[in-house]
Amino acid sequence: MATINGGQPNLGDIINNFPGDDGLNIFENNGLDGDSFAFYNNTALSQMAQNNFWGPLGTLEEAENSIFHQVDDPTLGLVTFDPVAEGSLVPVIPMPSVLSDVNAYPNPFNPRVEIKMTLGQESHVAVVVMDIAGRLVRQLHTGMMNSGPQILVWDGNDRQGKAAASGVYFYRVIVGNESRLGKLILVR
Repeated sequence: MATINGGQPNLGDIINNFPGDDGLNIFENNGLDGDSFAFYNNTALSQMAQNNFWGPLGTLEEAENSIFHQVDDPTLGLVTFDPVAEGSLVPVIPMPSVLSDVNAYPNPFNPRVEIKMTLGQESHVAVVVMDIAGRLVRQLHTGMMNSGPQILVWDGNDRQGKAAASGVYFYRVIVGNESRLGKLILVR
């Protein structure tokens, strides 16, 4: 946005309480005179631009860095931009979790435990059992799984098929960038 030749738009004035000039504009950088600013005031008139979005973080510093006005050139009018709109230019869209309802039953167990989970969509899944030091005891699954409820069974044996000793173990379920860790207690 640029104000040129004496224009004096109202881009947000939260003090006057008039409807329709409450800001909430999204300013993006534009080029004027070889510079890139979201708002370029090249008039001597002061401008109101309160309660607007000036950048991805929504900070006062971000707004000041986006505006060319009296602070940058004393011959120009001041742009009043404080307060800025709260929030972000980039909408935050929560990513739905693909992995849910992860648990192990029975726990403590002897000699087998079921690791249950629900997948929100078909996904690549890796499930491992580790000892208390984090060493791999057994890989239960690696590969694609259909969406919906899933059950994997650990029979209490290690990678060589030998019975694992009584004690505390951990299972890790990895689906994409999601990971769940749970504790298992094997009682022989």
